[in-house]
Amino acid sequence: MIEKPKVTKLLQDNTVKRKEKGRQGIINPLLLSCFAPFLFSFLLLSCHKISTSPTFTMYNQWQDTNPVTTLYPTSIAASGDGRDLFIGDIEGYIHRWDIKTRKIKGSWKVHKGKVSTIVVSSGGGFVVSGGFDTSIGLIHIDVPNTVSLFSGHTGSITSLYLTADDKHLISGGSDRSVMLWNMDKKIPELKQNGFQGVVTSLTFWEKGGKIFAGFSEGYVHILDAKDLQIERGFEAHRGVVSSLRVQEDREILLSSGWDRDIKIWDIRSMQLLRRCIGHEYWVSYISLYKNKIISAGSFDHSVRVWDIDTCRDELLLTGHQSYVHSVVFSGDGRHIFSLTLKGEIRQWDAKTGELLYTFPLPQ
Repeated sequence: MIEKPKVTKLLQDNTVKRKEKGRQGIINPLLLSCFAPFLFSFLLLSCHKISTSPTFTMYNQWQDTNPVTTLYPTSIAASGDGRDLFIGDIEGYIHRWDIKTRKIKGSWKVHKGKVSTIVVSSGGGFVVSGGFDTSIGLIHIDVPNTVSLFSGHTGSITSLYLTADDKHLISGGSDRSVMLWNMDKKIPELKQNGFQGVVTSLTFWEKGGKIFAGFSEGYVHILDAKDLQIERGFEAHRGVVSSLRVQEDREILLSSGWDRDIKIWDIRSMQLLRRCIGHEYWVSYISLYKNKIISAGSFDHSVRVWDIDTCRDELLLTGHQSYVHSVVFSGDGRHIFSLTLKGEIRQWDAKTGELLYTFPLPQ
């Protein structure tokens, strides 16, 4: 049973600890897909120790500009101005990489372990990250000697979403909860927990005031942003819902899953409009830029570019040698960045599909 949402008050002390297990070998993906919900829950739930009540702390951590060549990337996000790519790594650092000069501008030590997800504010003034240590990090780019930490989840952070005005943060975790944070006051306002599966993706419909949460069991729940009450839920995919995105102008919801599909839904009626089909294995991630979708194809080692209105497959980007799990557009839409589980990042021309740069592989 899903518990009623509750307002969580800010406390003053907290200790966050982490326990991380090594990655196991890959087995047959088709067989694995049958056990996807259980696998996803196990992998995330086995990567943390329990923290206590919600807290907010600040500390000084800054590393001067340096040519980092041995970082092991685990997450990427692009700034809205098209200038920077933010890279989270396995040691808990966030690196700011200049897209034009291809150099690291600076690095912040944020988490005690692997960075799981990153979002960049619309105004470009700050970056928020989630970690396997259960914490959420806040970096003010113009104040490089200060990192802020939020704690409230009792499991690894699996998804983050910043509202367009940068005033609220929505977070989801392997503790099967969704939290709403006030970014001005730096406090948690609401928490909805007791879901049946791990929260795998979050997005927000600004015009309608609705939060969409995807889960490891293939379901999507729609929550009212005012109180986090669940309005409805539906089965979107057969297996893990890997990504959710909203296109406000077209009033559509996009979802991707471990059933190899990208689905486009009418956001008001939640009727399925069309499917984008082409990947041979799970679709592990999708991103949007205007009328274009990019998708990561997991075990087929590919990235695809789709037309949002027709689901026509416009570009196929190949060359990766391992599982592709993240893809993002640069803020100006000119470049695509893809990331694999082995830590390889590639930069592509979004118009032609030409490979422009490959980051040095981690040592």
